[in-house]
Amino acid sequence: MYSMTGYAETKTQYENYNIVMEIKSLNNKYLELRFHLPYGFESAEYLLRKIVKEKISRGKVDIYLRIDAEKSLEISRVKEMVEYYYEIIKEAEKSIDNHIEFTISDIISLKNYLNTYENNSAVKAIPIEVIENIFKELIHKLMNEKLIEGKATRINIENCIDDMVASLKVIEERYPLVIGNFKNQLRKKIEELIDSQMDEARLMMEVGIYANKIDINEEISRIKEHIRKMKGLIVLNEPVGRTLDFIAQEINREINTIGSKVPDYEISKEVVNVKASLEKIKEQVRNVE
Repeated sequence: MYSMTGYAETKTQYENYNIVMEIKSLNNKYLELRFHLPYGFESAEYLLRKIVKEKISRGKVDIYLRIDAEKSLEISRVKEMVEYYYEIIKEAEKSIDNHIEFTISDIISLKNYLNTYENNSAVKAIPIEVIENIFKELIHKLMNEKLIEGKATRINIENCIDDMVASLKVIEERYPLVIGNFKNQLRKKIEELIDSQMDEARLMMEVGIYANKIDINEEISRIKEHIRKMKGLIVLNEPVGRTLDFIAQEINREINTIGSKVPDYEISKEVVNVKASLEKIKEQVRNVE
């Protein structure tokens, strides 16, 4: 079972570049991907998106890619840029037959106006396969983090399931006593009304009608089956969040029926306990992929 939240980071040196990749995943009903890629690497988004979808089914996922050139390479790139724009300035001077005074800062700022020089040396120097391999390693680290957190969530859900099972056992044991109490109360009430010996067959028929009216065996059986499925799901290393949420809703429906059928304080207490455990489970499931 995987948590929806997680974070991972990788730092890699490739030739004269330092490549930093980060991925952050948060809770979300569906899968939402947001890429933060440097200029020139936009085309990698399709490939990275495909890799994410193979591993993650839902969550809000942010992917960051940062590429920093080493100092010596940066100096070389600035020198290349200055030379490029300096040549443009010289050509302009010839055309207007006049000398133009420019600082290095002025020259570099020309790229914001002329837009004819784009530094894409990183794009040329770093093959897409390198980014792909780094990202696969990053996804692997993220999934390990999500799995670790998922195991902690599983333990919390298991504790809640144990509490539900304990409450269900109390309900099962208490239920026959409810029928017996009704029988005794009915016998006493009828005897008080007629002030004589009553028809035992008639009494048993009334008790049978009451028992059938408040019968909860089917509800208990369905809850046990839902719990069995839930226990099987939480040990799987695959997306189970939506299914767990659905099962929790089904258990809630069954336990509500039990609460409305049986007018008994002790059983009502256990119904409340089961509902409290279900709320805890649903809270945990919100963080499960």
